[in-house]
Amino acid sequence: PKTFSGFAPNRFFATLRALDQGQWTLIHAERAPGSNALALAINDRLTRAAAKR
Repeated sequence: PKTFSGFAPNRFFATLRALDQGQWTLIHAERAPGSNALALAINDRLTRAAAKR
């Protein structure tokens, strides 16, 4: 992405994918504040990532 606003979400989601590949037993994350589209997307992804597989 050419802008920070495009870079930050891409980096965040790439980091989550990398964590998914790890051998972690616990990952602590806090919900993103606010109700804008980015916060909703982040919180949705965190909720789905927290679901037991």
